[in-house]
Amino acid sequence: ELLAVPKYKYEPLVAPSEIRIHVLQSGTFGSQVRCELKRISLNDKISYHALSYVWGDPNQKRPSRCGVGILQITFNLFAALQHLRQDSGTVVIWVDAVCNLDIRKLKAEFQLMGHTYYFAQETIVWLGEKTHETVESLHKVKVL
Repeated sequence: ELLAVPKYKYEPLVAPSEIRIHVLQSGTFGSQVRCELKRISLNDKISYHALSYVWGDPNQKRPSRCGVGILQITFNLFAALQHLRQDSGTVVIWVDAVCNLDIRKLKAEFQLMGHTYYFAQETIVWLGEKTHETVESLHKVKVL
């Protein structure tokens, strides 16, 4: 089914305060990840979450349906989205590796990252699937 679907084409950002958000569609664990990318202005105070995650191996990717196209995302991002999506409804997330891909405006988008995290309802940190090492590491973390 995905072989005939074209690569996702990004719409350009136009306003200086404009970012893309990832609207994660509902689904069951293990099913295909589906999303829409939407442009918003940080001035509009839209409610969204920011996702900070370990990118993982950039050569190991999975397809994600995005509108009428396909985005190739890392295995670790795919796992994070699997855990974050709901059985019904959508989850609105800013995902840096997916939302910051307009090469012509990459410098401007990076300059907005501080504001992007600041205006997020919350920041979610994803280190990867649970392993013995991650559990042990988190026991040693101090939250200030």
